Amino acid sequence: MIEITSAQKPKEDAALVDAFGVERVIAWLSPLVAEERLQKLDRTTRARRRDLTLLLDRFYDPHNNAAVLRTAEAFGLERVHAVPGGQGAALSATVSQGVEKWIDFDVHASTDAAADAIERAGYTLVGADVTGIAPKDLAVQGRVCLVMGAEKPGLSVAARARCKAFVSIPMQGLVESFNVSVAAALLTYALTERSPPEPLPEPERRRLLARYLVQTIQRPSVVLSELRDRGA
Repeated sequence: MIEITSAQKPKEDAALVDAFGVERVIAWLSPLVAEERLQKLDRTTRARRRDLTLLLDRFYDPHNNAAVLRTAEAFGLERVHAVPGGQGAALSATVSQGVEKWIDFDVHASTDAAADAIERAGYTLVGADVTGIAPKDLAVQGRVCLVMGAEKPGLSVAARARCKAFVSIPMQGLVESFNVSVAAALLTYALTERSPPEPLPEPERRRLLARYLVQTIQRPSVVLSELRDRGA
């Protein structure tokens, strides 16, 4: 289990990139990575998109947290936001399979605090709810934050009050709903198909590439310190 709290320290990769500098990290670590891997990291950072993010409202199941995080990373999202449930926020290590290395997971103290931060970043909150419209009919333009409620209670009262629209997945069978992680995957895919992606600005993409290189290297702090001391 990977525990995540609102007081979490900056990731080691981000801290090292800030300490040594983006371009130094890229220049020093790129030769230590296989060319095929380097090209994949470069392609991945170029495909990261900022037009869509997720907010997990009062999630408490570590398996669902991890599954949604994997979905978000697979579709190119830059980060996921979360308001912990009563048992806190955690990721199942067996389900996450290391995805927390490649996407940021921002934890907020309350739904309103999360909504405030997300709206300041230019996003419109759109809730997932059975009463909602199909994603293709959503009129909201620009950046969207998909708000997912926990498995049984769904969206909290605070989340509903902050959402400007609601979306749902059209269903033809007899079951009433999808598992929340499946619903998140289907809605995320549908929302990414609505418009071309908003890529990261080049300076931020370069910083992300540096962070990914740090994650790829074993003992990155030792390697970077040795290269600095040798005047690389």
